[in-house]
Amino acid sequence: MPVEPPRKITETQIIRREEGKGSQQKKKPMPPKEGLKKEPEQPGKVDIKI
Repeated sequence: MPVEPPRKITETQIIRREEGKGSQQKKKPMPPKEGLKKEPEQPGKVDIKI
C-alpha cells in the first residue's frame, strides 16, 4: 500500500531520486557556487548605495 502512493505521485520523482543518488553530488556543488557568487554581488551593491 505505501509503495502505491509514492509511485502515483509522479514517475519523474522516482527517476530523479534514482539519478539524484549520483547526480545530487554533482548538482549540490553547482548551486552553492552560484549562491556564493550572488552573495558577494548583493553586499557589493549595498556598499555602493551606502
